[in-house]
Formats: sequence, structure tokens, C-alpha cells
Amino acid sequence: MSYATYSESSYDFGDDIKIKLKHVGALTLWEAVALANGDDYTGLKIWSGDQLLVRHILANRDAFRGKSVVVLGSGAGLAAMVAAKVCESVCVLTDGADDAVELLTENVKFNGLSDRVSCERMYWGRDEGSLRSRYPSGFDLVIGADLMYTQEVLEPLMKAIDTLLSPEGTSYIIYLARGSRRLGDWLLDLAGDRTRFCFDYESKELTPFEEDDPESFLFTFKRSKDDRSALALPVLNSAKFIATHSTEAQVNREGITQAAQTLLEARKAGGFSLAGWKAHPLNPKTADERAIDWIFLVDTLNFSFYSDVDQEPYAVEYQNETYTGYWTLCACINRALDEGIPITSADYMSKITQEQMEHIFRGKSSSQPLPPLFQERIRVVMEAGLVLKERFGGSFVNCIKLAGNSSKRLLEIITDNFESYKDQVADYCGRPVQFFKRAQILIADVWGCFEGKGLGRFDDIDETITMFADYRVPQALVHIGALKYSESLLKRLNEGTPIARADALECEIRGCSIWSVELLKREMRRLAPESELESTGSNPLNAVSIDFYLWDFAKSHAE
Repeated sequence: MSYATYSESSYDFGDDIKIKLKHVGALTLWEAVALANGDDYTGLKIWSGDQLLVRHILANRDAFRGKSVVVLGSGAGLAAMVAAKVCESVCVLTDGADDAVELLTENVKFNGLSDRVSCERMYWGRDEGSLRSRYPSGFDLVIGADLMYTQEVLEPLMKAIDTLLSPEGTSYIIYLARGSRRLGDWLLDLAGDRTRFCFDYESKELTPFEEDDPESFLFTFKRSKDDRSALALPVLNSAKFIATHSTEAQVNREGITQAAQTLLEARKAGGFSLAGWKAHPLNPKTADERAIDWIFLVDTLNFSFYSDVDQEPYAVEYQNETYTGYWTLCACINRALDEGIPITSADYMSKITQEQMEHIFRGKSSSQPLPPLFQERIRVVMEAGLVLKERFGGSFVNCIKLAGNSSKRLLEIITDNFESYKDQVADYCGRPVQFFKRAQILIADVWGCFEGKGLGRFDDIDETITMFADYRVPQALVHIGALKYSESLLKRLNEGTPIARADALECEIRGCSIWSVELLKREMRRLAPESELESTGSNPLNAVSIDFYLWDFAKSHAE
């Protein structure tokens, strides 16, 4: 940048849209030498694409006014400054080059916009998660011009647009077909891929800014209807972000259609029947308020029942059967109720002692260890009981009634009030992500127990509840070809090497599992005859029923 010769230009677009800009003009001899030696002044000049984007903004002021905007590849910032002046709202200008960000910052000050316009360096496909974490709702508009010169930038560019754009937002990209139109066609194909970015798009040819400019186009991207609904939900929003950026676990896009066909066959055979929930020997057989109290306690404690390979597994004997894993929890609760212990009572839960918990969760023999994270279990039981008593009249039934047949509202009630159900992971690629595994299981178990009726009726469950991101369902997804792991991740899993909670690998397995089930649900609905799409009866088609089926499948094929 030391060889750069700067010019200052003034632009008057009327209606008080006046811009002063410092930028690189025609290259001097020294700049040409510096460019040959690796210094790049590309982003410091005013290009025709920038001028075309300015035209679009000024011709569509109502679409920009009052909207939040992020500008990709801002360069010297002509279109960025116009966007900031027209929008009169939050505006973030980004570029991948330090020199460009330095120049942008100077031009923002030059135009008196520092109070609401910020500038930052951003590499597509890497840094957008951090920016999105600071603007959790996303941006109304993601815009840019002259961004594509090689095929390698297409996927990172779409990752940036997908991450930064709000569910109802619009992206405008100016494309000049320098050399070939193929880059633009490839970008549109990538954007419209329903197993990847799920955008609807339009392409409009523009009159070139200069006579000798190449063919010029305006690409407009909006999220598909399915994606708009999904990304309004925090769990699916997190899952898509992870699946888009994941490297070790990935949605197997080539296998989604075949896997969907396999699941449709299982559904035809009755594998998705809600009657299967009560068929589990330890689950309640009657759909009543006592069953809801049982479900709430079980799901409050539904975590970490695995044992290290060098430890004796925790096991419980109940009614002459030996149980391990998750079913030890159900067996212990049922055994306590048989013994007259009111373990599902909110009052009892809020005052429970360690001695009482040790008795309730005693193992098959006196030599057996207590279940993992035992002190944490005591804490969450007491906390849950106290919240029920103080806020919800002593029963989770009242939470359900308050939700008014909405699983989305019930999820908010659970995660807003019960601390132990908030399982937000601190960070993935610079952005907080959410799974709400146990909160969603709690809603799904109520729905399954009541077969979608009465207290278990949730009118929006087909669209708002995802699969539950445990460790068994990903195994089944890999088996049916909807999910794939890298060789290094497979090796680690096969060796039994633990993956820490909130580790990036755990995030990738969970997030990609959730997104693959979302894509499976969409593909199954696309493939199934209209007459078979009913989800409110005994054979539903949604992410919950897919999860229920795959969990049972993985459990029965564990060997």
C-alpha cells in the first residue's frame, strides 16, 4: 500500500446522497511494479460492479430504507457508503484485505458515518460466524459486487450469505461475467441446491456500466419457504450453520434421497407409529397427569448414562430384568414409585437429600457405582422441583396448559425457566449454537405418550421440534447413508476416545445430525404421495417420529 497513489472523488446522487471517497485511481508505474510483486490494489479502486450496485440501491430505495445491511467485498466503499446513507440503519462493511478495511474506515469517517457504520475484515467461510454472533437476528440485506473471479470462492461466498442473512432477508449480488458466465451459473446452482443452501433466486441481466464491460447481472437470493420457517428456530438455525461449516462430520447429500426412501418404507410398515412409545416396557401405559409428572422427572435426569470402558457399567435390576444405559433411569423411577416414594412430586423433588437419591438410584449390587454425575443429578432434581412449586403450581402439566398447544411456546417456557434444560454450547466457529436436546425430548415424550392428543397435542410440532442430537441416532444416520464422518473421526470413535462436551467435534456430530434429519423430513415429504403426508394421526411424518424410529433402530442393532 505504500506505493498506492490515491485520488479523492465526490459523487452527488441527489436527495442528500453525497459521497466523498478516497480510492486508488489509475495505476502508476510504481503501483504496477508493486502489483507484480504481490501487492494487490484490486479492492482499493472503484469498479463497474460497484457503480451498478449503486444504481440498484438508488432505484430501489424503499427496499433498502430502514434495513440493516452487511456489505461483502466492500473495497473502497462507493456502494457501501450509498447503502449506508439510504438505509439509515445498522451497516457493516467487510473486506478480506487489511488495506481495504483501513481505507473503508477512513472513508466512513470522511462521510460522517462512524456513529452507525462499522468496518471489519472478514474471510468468507471462516469469519462470518463471529459477525453473526454479534448480530443474532442476522441482516435484512447482504449485498456485494464483483465478488467472484474463481470457482474456489463460490462456496465460501454462499456460506457467508447463508450465515449473515436473516430468515426473511434478501441478498443482492452484482456479477460481471469476466471471461465466462459459468461462475455465475455455478453460484446459482449452489445457492438453489435443496440439500445445501436452499435459496430461491432470480437472475436479471443489466446494462453494463461501461460499453466495453462484460455481461452484467443482478442475482437476488431469498430463502426457500422451508428454510425461512426452519431458520426462525434457534436449534435448526444452529444446525444449518454447523452443517455448512463442518469438516469432520458432514451431511451425506448424495445419500439423502436413498435414505429417505428407506425411511418411507419403514413408515409404511408401521415403524413411525406413535403407539410404539407406550410399547417400551418401562414407559407409562396411561396418558394422564401422572404420566406427565413421570416424563418430566425422567427427562430432567436424562443425561450421561454411559460408562468409561475401564469401569463397571451402571446397571439396575427391576422386576427380574437387568437394565443398563438410559433404561436404568426409568427402572429406578418406577421402582421408587412401587416402593411408595413420591419421587415425581415437586415438593419431594425440591427437598430431596443425597441419602434418598442414593437409595432410589442404587445399582444391581452394593459394589456397583452410582450413575455418573450424581451430585449434578441431585442439584437438577431439586432445582426443577423448586421451579415447579414456585412458578407452575407444582406440576409440569401447568407449563403445557400455558403453552396453548404450541411446542414452540412450550420450548420457550422450559428453557426460560429451568436452568438445567439450557444446553447452549459456548462457541462453534465464532458463534454460539443451541441444541436444547432434553427440552425437545421432554416435549416429544409428552406428545408420544398422548399420541398427539389432549395434553399432548402440539399443532406446530411438525415444524418446530428437531431430532434430539444424542449419540445413538447419529450412528443410525451413518448406517442409512444420510451422514458421513471423516476417516480421522471414524478412527477416534472406533477407538473409543472420548469427545469432550462442547468440543467442536461434538458440535459437528450433533449439528449435522439435526440438519440431516431436517433434510430427510423434507425429502420424504417430497417423495411421499399427498395422501400419505398426514402427520396428526397414528403414523406421523416429522423429525420427532424419524428420531424415535432411528433411536429404536440403533438400539436394536447396537452390535
